[in-house]
Amino acid sequence: TIMLKLINMRRNIFSLGAAILSMLSVGNVWALNGTKPRGTGGTYDPFQITKVSELLYFADYVNTENGRANATLYCDLDLTGVNWVPIGTADAPYRGHFDGQGYVLKNLTVNGNYRYCGLFGMIQNESALYNIVLQSPRVTSQDVENADAAFYTGSLCGYSENSKITNVTVINPQVKGKNYVGG
Repeated sequence: TIMLKLINMRRNIFSLGAAILSMLSVGNVWALNGTKPRGTGGTYDPFQITKVSELLYFADYVNTENGRANATLYCDLDLTGVNWVPIGTADAPYRGHFDGQGYVLKNLTVNGNYRYCGLFGMIQNESALYNIVLQSPRVTSQDVENADAAFYTGSLCGYSENSKITNVTVINPQVKGKNYVGG
């Protein structure tokens, strides 16, 4: 009977653990980096970015959940100390709208093994980036494993296809890459 009680206790603990994990992982939100901003990311309710942690959430959300999310920046942000992962990848390109409203993103640092490298990595299919100011971005793309690979590197965006980019200012950039490199 003691053995039977132990087995039942293990089942109850396992069930409780599964229930807690289920509650935490609704929509995979628990796995995203950063802090969820206000808004849903939809066309009429874009994410409202007011902190670096919210911008990190947005980037992770786009790269893992919904490449069509929209966001609006509501203040200047200093990205010092953040090793940025570009928004939009070859597998999950960015397809939403991002409005910087003229606010400044300072000290963006991207330094990694990214095929598409910048604040945004790859954007396509009628995405739109506008009213963005980047100050002192430092963007370096590198690939130590594949010396012959083509890389697309820029302060704002590594690669854009069928997209709109308007009213963007880049101040004092340092951009280094291998093949296709812009400011």
